[in-house]
Amino acid sequence: MMLAENEYIGIGIKNNIYSKKVQKEITEILVDKFELMKKQTLYRPDKKIYIYILDKTVQNQIFLVDSSIYCSIDHINSEDFLYYLVSLYFDIKEPWKAIGLCGYINESLIDNSKLADYYLNADNFDLLGLFGGRFLHEWNTKEEFEIAFMTAYSYTKYLINDNDILDFLYDDMDNRQEWLTSIGVNKELDESNEIMDITCYAKDNEYPLIVHTNDSSYYFKPIENYFTTAEQMEEFIRLAKDFREYLQNYLRKNAAISFSKLNVDVSYRYYMRTGLSLCYVDRKSNEINLAFGIYGLTHEIVHEMIPYKRDERWIDEGLAEYLSCVVYPNNEKRKWYYDTICQFDKNDDIYKFYIEHGGSLNSISDFNMELAIDAYCYAKLRNQSSSWEQEHFNSPLISDLYHIDNKNKSRGDELTYFQASSFVNYLVKKYTIDTVIDFCNSTISYEDYFGYSYIQLKQDWIAEIGK
Repeated sequence: MMLAENEYIGIGIKNNIYSKKVQKEITEILVDKFELMKKQTLYRPDKKIYIYILDKTVQNQIFLVDSSIYCSIDHINSEDFLYYLVSLYFDIKEPWKAIGLCGYINESLIDNSKLADYYLNADNFDLLGLFGGRFLHEWNTKEEFEIAFMTAYSYTKYLINDNDILDFLYDDMDNRQEWLTSIGVNKELDESNEIMDITCYAKDNEYPLIVHTNDSSYYFKPIENYFTTAEQMEEFIRLAKDFREYLQNYLRKNAAISFSKLNVDVSYRYYMRTGLSLCYVDRKSNEINLAFGIYGLTHEIVHEMIPYKRDERWIDEGLAEYLSCVVYPNNEKRKWYYDTICQFDKNDDIYKFYIEHGGSLNSISDFNMELAIDAYCYAKLRNQSSSWEQEHFNSPLISDLYHIDNKNKSRGDELTYFQASSFVNYLVKKYTIDTVIDFCNSTISYEDYFGYSYIQLKQDWIAEIGK
């Protein structure tokens, strides 16, 4: 039943759940909210908004469907309701803008001195990326959450007062540096603090934050011990984007034939999964499923980007590990491997091999992942490393990881991921990356393609890393 309607708003209340007096009160509250938005911003929406008041909603949540809000009477004075109302009224997709406008309309108190103190003492300006996850309390500390909201309020007020509401809504202004100066923070932003190009935020019953960009969708939920903060979500999106671009450029330059056959415009979907023991991709549906947050992300992107037709797993896993760990300089595991090898006993064969072959541990920027992996393979193949080093710088056998019994083993299942990566590295150096990728996308035998059997190639690789 539609109780009130004008050119901007339609209010409907389910029949027979409230008295006429209550219905009138509800209508007055909602009309007042619209009038306040018009008064404070002098803005008129292009489309009418419909608000439907129900006796209850699923899981007591507010729902948006096109230009309509579905809620209960308990919601209409909540911050969440105002957020959704502002989002529809101004047709806003970015959470920080909707939150900022809520503060601007309500004339929320802003303590710029508190903001200045925070940003002057912060190690970085990551929060100023204004990523949507920064405004979800379960992904942030109490202080981070409060600072994020206050930043949105203060920055929005600065932009509107310095320009106007239309510029704020429709121009891609980036006046964060000027805003920082205005609150007394004379520190420089850098490229890592850029505002992400997010096309849409959403959520569902399983994923409290779904992020859509122009080339991917990210389905985020907490994974205990691995993925619990907004900062990790930002890092995840930036890493996925950076690695995809890096890998495409690398293949374009070094594997032109293979690159010409790839469909690089595919839109990926990244899912955080709980209850999994490993990460995996579904190449048919372009889904990447991750069990350990950011760890394994770049490896799985290789699987998604490069097609694979062979039966054996080793070269598929080895190529993914090689391109993500050896070729890509910003791999998410790099710091962990560097920190781990720095703890090794100087008499351990992994450590000795790495140093004696020219490896440096002076800083992570000097760390040679290719050499570290070869050092591990050298010790592992000869069982010459102590149990502590093997435990802390280890990767399982492919057969163990996939629970493959002896009857179903294929060539390469006896290798670890590190060994497969080192083996692929050997093949790349001998035959080129284009050749290895082409082999992965074929069913031709080793003998017909390389002129050598798998066993011969493996023996040559082991001899090479033993030099």
